[in-house]
Amino acid sequence: AAAEGEAGGEPVERQLVLVLPSSAQLVGGAELHYLKDSVDFFVVMTYDYSNPQNPGPNSPLAWSRAVVKTLLTPPPLPSPEDQTGNPPPPQLESPSEQLLLGLNMYGNDYTLEPPGGSTVTALEYEKLLKASKPQLRWDTNAEEHYFEYIAGKREMHRVYYPSGRSVALRLALAQELGVGVALWELGQGLELFYELL
Repeated sequence: AAAEGEAGGEPVERQLVLVLPSSAQLVGGAELHYLKDSVDFFVVMTYDYSNPQNPGPNSPLAWSRAVVKTLLTPPPLPSPEDQTGNPPPPQLESPSEQLLLGLNMYGNDYTLEPPGGSTVTALEYEKLLKASKPQLRWDTNAEEHYFEYIAGKREMHRVYYPSGRSVALRLALAQELGVGVALWELGQGLELFYELL
């Protein structure tokens, strides 16, 4: 799917990267298999699982695994009895080498009552840690770190932000599933994230 163009008279190779939502209702394995010869890479947004209206983890590990496995599932092949004397089609190759697991380099600071929140980058995260001196907790279901703090007039906050441990688990998941990774977005994460790559 790489295309050539020109920049200042020099040929330039271009690649097509398609960013996919994490919802299997919108895009599934069949679509990936049909598009794989026209696209260089697919980035699946395995983050933003929660939102200010429904506060919680950003990228639960089991959910990320399920999303990627759904996308790597080939479409069903016609059964031999559906054929008119022709042999069954060959098994489709998996586009796993083209699939990139999206890793968030940012976190979220949620207010719990009333629900709300905003995105947190590394600089803001470090300021929150200094100001509130919280105890980091491990969400065993999502396999992510979070902490809680109180601000203003007793407003309870919960902050989910990637940690070295959570990033390492997601990198291991990508390796287990035979896919690559894409970072969203450079400059938003802690320096230690890049050391893990």
